[in-house]
Amino acid sequence: MYSGYWTANVVDTDKIIEEFFEICYQAGPEKCSFAAGNTVERTRDTLDKTLASLNKTITKS
Repeated sequence: MYSGYWTANVVDTDKIIEEFFEICYQAGPEKCSFAAGNTVERTRDTLDKTLASLNKTITKS
């Protein structure tokens, strides 16, 4: 029965996002446009900067 709670749906969200950055970094910029530099952290920073830029663009509208 559906109870309307989302708590079970987001349990592993952080793990999934971290895995995305690891896989993207390993794939390299040829296969993942967020891959940058020589660390997973740089790959994460690339996405963070992209999202921040989008947020600025959206809030200006």
